[in-house]
Amino acid sequence: MSKQNLYIPAFGTLAAKLEPFALPLLRVIVGLVFIFHGYGKFMAVVSGGGLGGLAGMIEGAGLPFPIVFAHMAMVTEFFGGICLVLGLFTRLWAFFGAGMMFMIVIFVRGFDTIHYAQGGFEYDLTLATVLSVVFILGAGGFSVDSKLKKTF
Repeated sequence: MSKQNLYIPAFGTLAAKLEPFALPLLRVIVGLVFIFHGYGKFMAVVSGGGLGGLAGMIEGAGLPFPIVFAHMAMVTEFFGGICLVLGLFTRLWAFFGAGMMFMIVIFVRGFDTIHYAQGGFEYDLTLATVLSVVFILGAGGFSVDSKLKKTF
């Protein structure tokens, strides 16, 4: 691979110094987003309220087993988000998260509108893409996975 000739060489130096932090930062931020979105679902289950609203949305999208998918979404977002922040079984949770987000893009959001405020798909597609990158590259440094002898 050839070295780039940069207009501002200091950017290359700065980028090289920050590179070890890039993947952990991406992993932690997407994990926090997942925790935030999964927390409400988790508390609904704990309080006995259940996931009926989410299951109804899933059923309305035409997917089978809506209550199963609702619980899978809760586990993937809340517990998977915690694992992503820690860098524990990162590829497994990134795989499930990316799959879930791609399913939301395809079956729930559709491709008819891009603006999220109007129910668009760009936010979900961004999360699916980031999680796909985390799945491909793994946890990176500053993770439990980097300390384990074997992981997913």
